Parts: sequence; C-alpha cells; structure tokens
Amino acid sequence: MLFRSVLAAERTVSWLIGAATRDPGSLGRLSPWLVVLVVHWRLVRARPDDAEAPLYLLFGSAVGLILAATGVSRMLGSSLDRLYDRRWTTVVVDTGADPLRGSLVLAGIGVLVWWWYWFRHAVRYGRSPGRDAFVLLGGVLGGLVAAVVSGAQVFYAVLVWFAGDPGPERAAAHFSSVPGAASIAVTGTVVWWYHRGVRSEEHTSELQSHHDLVCRLLLE
Repeated sequence: MLFRSVLAAERTVSWLIGAATRDPGSLGRLSPWLVVLVVHWRLVRARPDDAEAPLYLLFGSAVGLILAATGVSRMLGSSLDRLYDRRWTTVVVDTGADPLRGSLVLAGIGVLVWWWYWFRHAVRYGRSPGRDAFVLLGGVLGGLVAAVVSGAQVFYAVLVWFAGDPGPERAAAHFSSVPGAASIAVTGTVVWWYHRGVRSEEHTSELQSHHDLVCRLLLE
C-alpha cells in the first residue's frame, strides 16, 4: 500500500513538473491509494500506544530512507554527470526526460516519507529488536556497505588509470562511471554517519541511566 502510494506520487509529480513523459492516469491511481493510506494510518494510530516502535513505522522509515538515499545519490550523480560531460565530452543525447528533476522528485518524496515515519514518530520510541535492526542493519551497515563498495569502485578506476593498464580507451570513457559511484559513496557515508550517531546517542543514554541507577542505590 505504501509502495503503491509512493510510486503513484512519484509518477504524478514527475509528470506534472515535466521530468517524465505524460501520464494522466497516474493521478487517478494516486487518489485512491492516498485515501486508503490515510484511513489505514488513522486506524492503526487509534490503537493503544506500544512501548516499542510498531513494525509499520519501521517499515515506513526503511522505505523512506531507501527512496531518499536513492534519489539523493541519483541527483548528485546526474549533476556530476552533467559537469563531467561538459568538461570531457561533446555528445549530448536528449531522451525526452530530465533525470535531474526526476531524481529530485524521488529524493523529495523519500525525505518526506522518512521524516513522517522516523523523525515524526518512530524516533521517540526506546530501543527494541526491530528498531535496532533498522538502525544497525539498515542505516549503519547499509550505509557503510554502499560507501565502501562505491568508494572502492572509484579507487579502482583511478588506480588502473595511473598504475595499471587501462587499455586503449580515453580518460573520458574510463572515468565515465566515477560520478555515479562517487555520489553513492557520499550518500552512503551520510546515511552511515547519521545512524551511527543515533546508535552512539542511545548507548550514551543507556550508560547514563545505569550510572544514575547505581548512584541512587548507593545513596539509599
């Protein structure tokens, strides 16, 4: 349901701002899914509050994080590609769509979903297995893997060019994948840094709570 709503919203906004081909049907698909999503949200929020973050909040946070990270990395990649093409190439292909504006739409929707599910609701809950899985596996590990793998791709391209055998291709062709890989590395680093900070803050808070408890027991 959330996936369908987000997909319909992305297609509708992209069409309205001219970032994608004309698709009037996307607006018709968006309306009912938004209604269903709002009704479902009101029903689940009417239930008694849980001590742990509900799974639907963590799921929505994960969806928003993935969309936001994907959109931001594509936006950075498109910007770097444009600068790279203007500097090193002269061939410009008009595909009829604007990847920069399309990635901006995806990033905006992803940030909005992430803010609503994570910052607005899920972040105020304490630690739980599901929340730890989201922070550690989705944020810390996921961001670290993306940053390391993409950074290694950039490093390998540079290493092969200067110390290896790049073959007969020119520098423009050899480094054509570097802008996209660099953008993913930057986005992954930011994701890792934020969630690492969240985990560190939780750990500090736990230590402080244990310290206060020990002090109270000693004073009694």
